[in-house]
Amino acid sequence: MTDTKMRPIRQTIPLEQALTLAEGAAVPLDRTERIDLDASVGRVLAAGVVADRDAPPFDRGAMDGYAVRSRDIDTTGHPETTLKVVGSIAAGQLPENVVTEGTAVRIMTGAPVPDGADAIVPFEETDEVERRTSGRDLSNIAIRVAPMKGVHVRPAGQDIHRGQ
Repeated sequence: MTDTKMRPIRQTIPLEQALTLAEGAAVPLDRTERIDLDASVGRVLAAGVVADRDAPPFDRGAMDGYAVRSRDIDTTGHPETTLKVVGSIAAGQLPENVVTEGTAVRIMTGAPVPDGADAIVPFEETDEVERRTSGRDLSNIAIRVAPMKGVHVRPAGQDIHRGQ
């Protein structure tokens, strides 16, 4: 049989007082040691960790689509702008092509944005699906929406900046 009596609630103390008590009870460690990361579970760092570089170190695509120069695409007065596709970049690959006037590079989410590009146009805003289903050549792509500079581009250092 269990005891069903309610226990009295202890009086609470202000946060500042609790922090002072906890800090007063803390005992500084007098020694440090280097150990492998996998042996560090349950351990305490002797010093802060500071990033020695930006992460990621490059601008990366936030969508699957095409890396373009936003200034090349003007759908005002006409439904689309056609660009020559000069390459493709998967996540984990480095760009081999530069985006120049009138060109685009097919890009996957997380891949580095190639030099020259300042925006990513998602596949859904192109005619890629129609080209694929009709068996048409994918060496060109029609862009249907004019992107703003920086759209769908995650900048270098977005996760953490050098020195943080």
